[in-house]
Amino acid sequence: MKPLKRFILSFIYLTALAIPGILLRLYKFNLSEKWPKTRQERLLTPSLLLSGAATFVLIIMITSSAYMSGVVPAAVVPPTTNTLHFQLLTLAFAVVTTVLFWQYMRATVKQAEAATEAPYLNYLLDLAVAASSIRHDANNHVVTIKNLHILGRTDEALAYCLGLIDQTDEVTAALENIQNTILAAVLVGKKSEFKVDSVPLQILISPEASQLPNWKDIDTVAVISNLLDNAFRATKHLKVPDRSIKLEWKTEGRTEVIIVENTGRSIPAEDLPHLFEFGFSKAGGQGVGLANVQRIVKKYRGKIDVYSQDGITRFTITAPVK
Repeated sequence: MKPLKRFILSFIYLTALAIPGILLRLYKFNLSEKWPKTRQERLLTPSLLLSGAATFVLIIMITSSAYMSGVVPAAVVPPTTNTLHFQLLTLAFAVVTTVLFWQYMRATVKQAEAATEAPYLNYLLDLAVAASSIRHDANNHVVTIKNLHILGRTDEALAYCLGLIDQTDEVTAALENIQNTILAAVLVGKKSEFKVDSVPLQILISPEASQLPNWKDIDTVAVISNLLDNAFRATKHLKVPDRSIKLEWKTEGRTEVIIVENTGRSIPAEDLPHLFEFGFSKAGGQGVGLANVQRIVKKYRGKIDVYSQDGITRFTITAPVK
């Protein structure tokens, strides 16, 4: 073979080997994400693959034997005398494969339900609680002003109204840069809810932040609500002056950055690598929330990191700006 031809063939061969790796890299394929998460799935997956492979091989053998018997002389390839046995064995493997596949699908559906249904119900509940909280507060304020007027304490009613205006201005200033009305409603609810337990929520949203317009509203609410709820649970055990939660939203170049930071007990270093694993929890929960947050962030080709030292815990989400 000529050197040039050998070089061209070698180049084509190496390129063909490299293409799958390049494609996997471009699409950010992560084998650890595809690996079965639960013990049941880790048992079912190899069993299903082996059973399916055995069924496929047996079908090929039977088909090849039937074809060869009519083409190749018997002296070259002797005919198979145990065809019925192979057919029964193939049928048995096919039944086993079907049963295993059914069990695998059930396990996958259960895991998907646990990872999505429960969290999303909680976030829809957050929306309902936010709306209920706003309505409840409004009713209380109206009743208070009405009673002060009935008692003839007009000056106090006026002072109360001015105080409400100041509070409204404060909330409006914190939320003025929020473009998503659903997210704004949730944050108002969270701010009111946290205030009951004397937990201040500082909201810093840059006017330049596009606020993830390519994300579904329910996904945005799911991520922000979960991180804020975790921060609330972590900081409310501190003394009142030490309690603090901060939500910061900004843009850095072509990347959107969301930071949720709170004071509280630091997360142990040995727990950090497992924090986003499905089912992992040290707070008595189901270990679903943060796993769902990471799933949503990765769905939109984003990344979430966590820092926890010296009584400060900070979750940082970076996502591409569309």
